[in-house]
Amino acid sequence: MHLQGDDVSENGCSSNTNSNKFNQLREENQQLRERLKRKEEEVLVDLLRDLQCERDKCKSLEAKVEEAKQKIEDLNNARKFNRYFLRRDIEEENLRKKLKDASNTIQELLDKVKLLGEDEIPP
Repeated sequence: MHLQGDDVSENGCSSNTNSNKFNQLREENQQLRERLKRKEEEVLVDLLRDLQCERDKCKSLEAKVEEAKQKIEDLNNARKFNRYFLRRDIEEENLRKKLKDASNTIQELLDKVKLLGEDEIPP
């Protein structure tokens, strides 16, 4: 027995039914591919956004590192200046002490000269 318009395959389905199923499967496949493509694009956008965030964080951290390096350098320079001024102050204090000692010695010598001069001059 042969049906008109519909060829029947070995499994008992008409070729029209097979063709419809094939078209339906092809359409579903196309829809799945489009969904997959959209999902891949969404994931790619998310990944690019995450990458940009990481780059921004990296730049921020690099700037903080440079700032910290500059602070360290400034502190080291300040420490060097402090040492210099401390040594200068100590040296200045030593020179003042030597000047005072020299002034005292001069005064003592002047006093002795005065005493010796008074002894030589008759009254």
